[in-house]
Amino acid sequence: MLSKMQKIWLGIFGVMFLIPEILWSPILSFLLFFLGVEQTNLLSIFFKNYDFSIFISLIIVLVEFIGAFGLFIINMKIKNKLFSVIFGIILLWLIFIMFLSIGFSKMNIGW
Repeated sequence: MLSKMQKIWLGIFGVMFLIPEILWSPILSFLLFFLGVEQTNLLSIFFKNYDFSIFISLIIVLVEFIGAFGLFIINMKIKNKLFSVIFGIILLWLIFIMFLSIGFSKMNIGW
């Protein structure tokens, strides 16, 4: 059973993960980019003409990473193995996205 403090942190980390994913969906956008699917989403429209778009994109992914990491830690503490594995995979995917985003920005390649 979760204590009141754990429930509060679970809610905070859940919101930190879900809000960026709902608004900009960086995980889905990145996957569709590599699959070659043409897309127009809020992230690409919002950052289309700005030079600092990679910086804001990385902040969005970083906030989502912190939320997923917090959810991973809480699920490890309450010994929920299924959600721990799911959030572990999401964490690895977000790290992959951050490194490739930085690499693409250095080569002036991007979505």
